[in-house]
Amino acid sequence: MLLEPILHLWLLVLIVVVGANNDTVPKCLYNETADLRNYPRLENGSFLYRDIVINPDKLDFYDHRIIFREEVEDAELHVRGCICDASKGRYCVNLCCEVGQTFNQTSSKCESMKENHKMPTNIPIRKKNGQQVEVNLFKHFIYKVDLPCQKPETLLMEDDPWYLNEDGILQILEKSDAVIDDYADLGTVSYCITPYLPNSTKNYVLAPMSCPIKNEKTFLMTLNTYSMTVSVIFLIPTIIIYILLKSLRSSISGRMQICYLTSMLVAYSVISIINTVQTRWGTIMCNIYGYGGYFFFMSMYLWLSILCYDMWNNFKEFNLDYNANQGNSIRFFVYSLYAWGMAGLLTAFTMWAQRSDKIPPKYKPGIGIDMCWIDTRRWSAAIYFYIPNLLIMIFNISTFIHLTLLIYNVKKNVASLTSREKLVQENIVVIMRLFLIMGISWITDIISYCLRDFTVADYLFAVTDLCNASQGVLIFFLFIVRRKVIDLVKARFGMKNSSGRSNKSAFTMTTQFSKLSSITVPPTPTITSISPKLVSEPRD
Repeated sequence: MLLEPILHLWLLVLIVVVGANNDTVPKCLYNETADLRNYPRLENGSFLYRDIVINPDKLDFYDHRIIFREEVEDAELHVRGCICDASKGRYCVNLCCEVGQTFNQTSSKCESMKENHKMPTNIPIRKKNGQQVEVNLFKHFIYKVDLPCQKPETLLMEDDPWYLNEDGILQILEKSDAVIDDYADLGTVSYCITPYLPNSTKNYVLAPMSCPIKNEKTFLMTLNTYSMTVSVIFLIPTIIIYILLKSLRSSISGRMQICYLTSMLVAYSVISIINTVQTRWGTIMCNIYGYGGYFFFMSMYLWLSILCYDMWNNFKEFNLDYNANQGNSIRFFVYSLYAWGMAGLLTAFTMWAQRSDKIPPKYKPGIGIDMCWIDTRRWSAAIYFYIPNLLIMIFNISTFIHLTLLIYNVKKNVASLTSREKLVQENIVVIMRLFLIMGISWITDIISYCLRDFTVADYLFAVTDLCNASQGVLIFFLFIVRRKVIDLVKARFGMKNSSGRSNKSAFTMTTQFSKLSSITVPPTPTITSISPKLVSEPRD
């Protein structure tokens, strides 16, 4: 399963490189064509589309159709002909159903209009000079019949103010962005027009229908969403405590963890908002949430890789000058440049891919199309999200295994001075903390994505997805709800701690490797000296 998204990545690269040399020029834009399967073909090869004769040089075969927001979906091979030409003032609009029919929003089917009702013909349009006039739709436009999606919804003027331009572009005022008058421009493939019978009138009127960007909730999505929301609640005090306690924030590892936790806080908040709010997002807000969430998710993973590298590098080398302020500042600057800069570059690339004409729609990330997040229903999500994360996770797993072996060797050397039961208990706690902070559990998210076409996989990975969504809670209880941290918080506010004295130091997630402050470690073939900062910790 992992080979398919990787293959898609290579195909995308080939498309970008070779795409400029593609000499295939369409005879006209897709939205200017009509499906001719149900129309007669003349002896000379032309087609008769209503009262329009389409010559053979205006015909072409298509194995796809373009729907809402320029999304491409597979279709049977069929012939389409150019019926409109914007350069000559012949503009197209889509009807949802044939003349005399209306689209039933409840059944999502075309039905005959009620008896004794005439087909409405007039519709208001806005000219280029801004003047609004009412025209006969069938005389001003060339109409064709097609749906933008399976379940379009009627756009009512009181809820979604709209304007139909004289060139067939539908503009919708998005209320979420109303303070800046943001209009979504929809081409003819993204909407259709149907007779609509308002409750307040007895006659049909022509009204547009389009596809709202909604988040269809499932039980598992709801569970994970609220788990993320709870994580956000626990991440906030975790970050505040790290900032308040100088002994936590002053070290480079503490500063890195603040960046990591802040990225997680914003990323989880964005996903929670997207999945919780059941509405049609405005284009601007949808893109802000989508690309903003992507940036902070990628920065979260990148800070995770930095934490892993820094832990492994310093535990391996045992540099006694590890906490030198000058060296820390330079190293933290380099780390920050890498994490925030790389996340910014990946976000810029994702935005370019979504907007570029060189990238086929099937290889686009899909942000702002059917959802405000990367469309994880398609393999293209692997290119922008899961493959980069997989590379980070492979690095993290390798580091985790190596670091676990180092810790085990250190502990084994002092086993004679420590009870075996206590040793096992300490090892379990240390490994759990490493496992959590290094994000190894995120690998299951990648596996579940690769198996998303199998329904049973949703339930198989429900527990791991829930654990990932609840990481804020786990981090709080593993790293904050500890006696020495609680004592530090009490001391910070002038309260007497549980031991009756102030703690002079604290240790962050990445330096809590063992409790051997009073134990001398004998030399081993692999470790010749040990930095006290990396192996000492006050007892709980």
